[in-house]
Amino acid sequence: MATAKVEVDDTFEKQIRALQQANMDQADAVLGGTSPSNTTPALLHDWDGNLFDLEGLSTPFNRDTLNQAFISSISNVEDSGVSGDMVSATTQIDYLGTMERAFRARHTMRRPRATAHAAGRMRAHGDAQGTLVQNGLEYIRARVRQANA
Repeated sequence: MATAKVEVDDTFEKQIRALQQANMDQADAVLGGTSPSNTTPALLHDWDGNLFDLEGLSTPFNRDTLNQAFISSISNVEDSGVSGDMVSATTQIDYLGTMERAFRARHTMRRPRATAHAAGRMRAHGDAQGTLVQNGLEYIRARVRQANA
């Protein structure tokens, strides 16, 4: 019988908790009448926080351990993982990748470019065929139909 090979990754948990705390701090600042501070990732993997080190910006979002765990769970038929390994590994990998792209966008784009990108996203999110409706609402509707079938 196969056993699970993927766990909650330390980098993933630390970055999620850092983002959670940053959001709480920002909300407290706004509600308390002060200015919120910038959101930065947890300083992991010997990254010093230098925003001018473009290669180093990937360091706090390192996905190597998760990639290896995913490969390990599918590479050996005799010692494979379980289907949940694929879901938990790829979800953590995707979260960290999304967090990295958002962090890079916030800290490496000039304001006009960032504004143009934001407007494009907002237009897409506001569309009736956009991701909020199709990947959010319609996904749940399909799951409800499936559950009631």
